[in-house]
Amino acid sequence: MSGASMRWFELMAVSVAIIGAGCTGGGASDGGSDVNGSVVAAGSGDSAPTPPPPPPPSACPTQTYSLTLGGGGIGMLANVAVDAADDVLYLKRGADAFSGVSKYGPLGDLLYRVPYGEVATMDAAGNAYVAGSFTAPQDFGLGLLVPNGNVDVFVVKLDPTGRPLFARQLDLCGDGVTSIAVDVNGRIAVSGAALGTVVLDANGGRLFQLGFSGDVAFDTQGNLIVGGSFNTTVDLGGGHILRNSGDGDGFLAKVDANGNLLFAYDIGDADLPATIHGSGRLESRLTSQRVRAVAVDAQDEIALIGEFDYDIKLFGQNQSALEIAISDVADFLHHGSFVAKLDAAGNLLWEQFGSDASAMNDVAIDLAGNVYGTGDEYGNASPPFRYRFVQKFDPAATTFGGATTSDGSGHALAVDGCGRMIWASSFRLGGPLVRFDAKLDKFNL
Repeated sequence: MSGASMRWFELMAVSVAIIGAGCTGGGASDGGSDVNGSVVAAGSGDSAPTPPPPPPPSACPTQTYSLTLGGGGIGMLANVAVDAADDVLYLKRGADAFSGVSKYGPLGDLLYRVPYGEVATMDAAGNAYVAGSFTAPQDFGLGLLVPNGNVDVFVVKLDPTGRPLFARQLDLCGDGVTSIAVDVNGRIAVSGAALGTVVLDANGGRLFQLGFSGDVAFDTQGNLIVGGSFNTTVDLGGGHILRNSGDGDGFLAKVDANGNLLFAYDIGDADLPATIHGSGRLESRLTSQRVRAVAVDAQDEIALIGEFDYDIKLFGQNQSALEIAISDVADFLHHGSFVAKLDAAGNLLWEQFGSDASAMNDVAIDLAGNVYGTGDEYGNASPPFRYRFVQKFDPAATTFGGATTSDGSGHALAVDGCGRMIWASSFRLGGPLVRFDAKLDKFNL
């Protein structure tokens, strides 16, 4: 890595205790009935098309690209996804004239755009799934949807050419839609702070609702993984409640295709008596931990990435940010980061801790089981005082690839079937003003 250097510390394990294994839970269900206010394109089916298999290594193209896509800002939000045809779906919510979803071909050529969405993903066959909130009647190309209440949630499915197949309103509070995922059968999960997590069938009909939210990902069996954070309590259903003292804990939960809890973890404070600074000061501060993103590979192994302030207890391992800090010269060195990988049953495979990260924003896994993380790390002497980075870990948790680049932030990433990285970031432009452009890059790491 060039520029500021993030240091990672590996801890290996083979198993951990699982909370609530095999327990029943989940939110209220409407029995699979369709939602109100739906509009559907004529001829749209109820089954997900079978995607083509990933290309063999000998058939992998070598093209890469780097696109500069207008103002985004350091606080820009983004999603990226890639399909089996090597097309890339990119959602940007920034400060310029266009915020919405764009789809690009293998060479970076623009295929279509739609000017809406807070989160988006794509299945292997190239269908896009876009969700967000709306406060006034809106037509997504199939007829008018009218919000139920002040803020409602919409979900739109687009075919590979951008033609809308259906548009649904969920009749749920849409104040903060944060994540979306689709499984191999076309079921959709949408998550947000106010609505919890809702799972829909392939036609957009509501299957069940969970009372907690976070980043979401499906495994190959249709089980749903949710990773996030909570204050005080989070009810996972079936009588399983996680509690903390109000300083903010992370959590990871896996539910089956009916919303029943399979396992869950509380990622909270370390078992440490006090925080001792390098200067010898003794302080008592509230610590916090956050799971920022989750991903699942073809073996249903789970990767998660996140941050913590001061200390953390992650799958039984206590870690202090000060133990991995380079020095004790600034308060940001009390901030740490983590990445971990679990098997399908929730047993820990490996975990690593890093110093100096100011935000960990996304995680992905390729077909070979390599884990990729992105975010931004402290280390610059001028605003915004951080660099954008991407890091790669092989299945043995060896840190063997990475890039730390110009001022900015890494927002989202995906990996195609040939192992190439698709990276959404923002970077600082030259000149006297602190301005940022959005970037979308495809490259080999």
